[in-house]
Amino acid sequence: MSEQLENSKLSKDKLASLFFNEYQYRHSLLWSTIKFYIIIIASLYAYPMFSINADDIQKFNFRLIIFPISGFLITFIGWWHIRSEADRFDVVYKKYNEIRGQGNRPTWLYTGKRSFIQQLISESMNKLILSLYFILSLIFFLFGTLMIVDYCFFENQIHPIMYLSILPIPILFIIKFLVTILFNMMVHNKKTVIKDCGNCIKSTENEGA
Repeated sequence: MSEQLENSKLSKDKLASLFFNEYQYRHSLLWSTIKFYIIIIASLYAYPMFSINADDIQKFNFRLIIFPISGFLITFIGWWHIRSEADRFDVVYKKYNEIRGQGNRPTWLYTGKRSFIQQLISESMNKLILSLYFILSLIFFLFGTLMIVDYCFFENQIHPIMYLSILPIPILFIIKFLVTILFNMMVHNKKTVIKDCGNCIKSTENEGA
């Protein structure tokens, strides 16, 4: 009987090791995918301004708009790819935690009352990564497109106030992102307080009995 239990423990440890290797691979692949698309998108917006001289700009003229359009399309391709990789990572991560057991979960998953930073760390990686990717891509699209038009089409010079007028758009999404984290923190802390109060009442009742 004891030999069967030992073999069962051994197979569980081996399975946990296999899932840990897959976890590391998926984690590395996810961040590599994000960096790849961010570099590609940033390069598409920066290329016309830093790699094409003034004479060539006049020759290309309106055709330079292909760079922000390509950046916009690749943003959506990247969104789909990153989301797919994040979903795969999430499956492996949950299975890995399930095999290790509740007592061996990572310490950065704060189960008690959380600060804002602790809540940010404890958020679902899928939602966190996709939200940050969306905000960064939006900033690239808005300001990158304006800069290309401003730099490459001399007849359509853009007043600096135009840059300020679009600034509230990414700021609103950043505020929404921060408010969501804050709301999740408040909900979690409220549940924690209720749970702690329930445990205190049960403890008092047991002592009274």
